[in-house]
Amino acid sequence: MPVIQGEPVPTAIHRTGFTVTFQTINPGTTIVEYGKTTALGTTVNLPAATTAHSVELTNLEPGTVYYVRVSATNAAGTSRSAAVPMITDTKKRLTARP
Repeated sequence: MPVIQGEPVPTAIHRTGFTVTFQTINPGTTIVEYGKTTALGTTVNLPAATTAHSVELTNLEPGTVYYVRVSATNAAGTSRSAAVPMITDTKKRLTARP
């Protein structure tokens, strides 16, 4: 079973998304479920087996908390995390002035 190490972590956070990363002890496929409540609702599946999982979530609302649960599956079974709150950024991008 691809045992998840620690909690999933948001990286590359911006106004309309972030990248969810997590590690597993053994290789497995990647599944990320997310939504604005703990009921989640949207699922992203990546079929390639890996121990370093990374999924970019886009088209999210700025300054909004999303609950994210990750899981990994291989022939020995599935390992699943608890739903963890993550938040998008509220800052607008700075535009360069000529």
